[in-house]
Amino acid sequence: MNKFNFQNSLQLILLLSCFNCVTKADRWPVNIDDWFEMSFETNNIESQLENFGALSLLHIFFLSSYFSEFYEELIRVRKLYGFDLYSVISALSQVTLQQLRTKKLNKLIKNFGSGLEAVFFYFAGVMLFWFKQILRNKDQVAIWELTKQKALSASNDLLQEAWNAFQSKHNN
Repeated sequence: MNKFNFQNSLQLILLLSCFNCVTKADRWPVNIDDWFEMSFETNNIESQLENFGALSLLHIFFLSSYFSEFYEELIRVRKLYGFDLYSVISALSQVTLQQLRTKKLNKLIKNFGSGLEAVFFYFAGVMLFWFKQILRNKDQVAIWELTKQKALSASNDLLQEAWNAFQSKHNN
C-alpha cells in the first residue's frame, strides 16, 4: 500500500475521485494548475505519490469529504504561507500509519467503536493541530516537531477534537 502504482485501476480511480472531490470538477486533471488546486506542488505528481501515495490520497479524500471547509482553508493558507500541503499530508499519513502499526491506536479504536473512522478522525485531528500551529508560528520545522510529539502522545485528544469539529459542523 505504500507505493502508488499508476497501472493500478483502483489507485487511479482514487486519484480521480480525490481530484473531483477537492476541485468539484467532473473531468480528469489536464494542466499543472489542476494538480496545484488539489494540493500538489508540482506537475510531477508521480514523485510526490511515490511513498504513501494511496494512503495520502485516502486522507485527502476524507478531509475534502468530511471537513471540506477546513480543506479549502488549507489550500488557501498554503498559497499564502508557501508550504507544500501534499508533503504535510503525506508526512502526517506516515505518522498515522506508524501509530497504527505499533498498535498505539488500539485503545483509541476500541473506545471509538469503528476502527477505520477512528484512524481517519485521528489523522484529521493531527491535521487540525498542525494547522492551528502553522497559523500561530511560521517556523515549519518547530511546528513539525510539536505536531509529531502531540500525535505520538495525545491520540485520544486529537481524535476527540476532530470528532467535535465534525459534529459541530453537522449539527448546525
